[in-house]
Amino acid sequence: HNRRDQREVLELELAEINRRGYATSENEVDQGVWGVSAPVFAGRTQLVATLTLMAPAQRSSLRQQEFISMTRAAADRISRVLQF
Repeated sequence: HNRRDQREVLELELAEINRRGYATSENEVDQGVWGVSAPVFAGRTQLVATLTLMAPAQRSSLRQQEFISMTRAAADRISRVLQF
């Protein structure tokens, strides 16, 4: 039962990440580090990479939306290049 509940929680998190187009984390990889990741596609649906920006959590707290926008824009530019 617990395993199924964990799976459902993860599936909901993945659906939200897919809807937003990016994922963030704080203290998940390294203590005191905040990060944002955005997908890079070749073709409409073929995921080929993930672009990640990492920064000290304390220094990035006021700029997270800016970092999210920059990371998504860079991933989108790379994806457009890979379309050809």
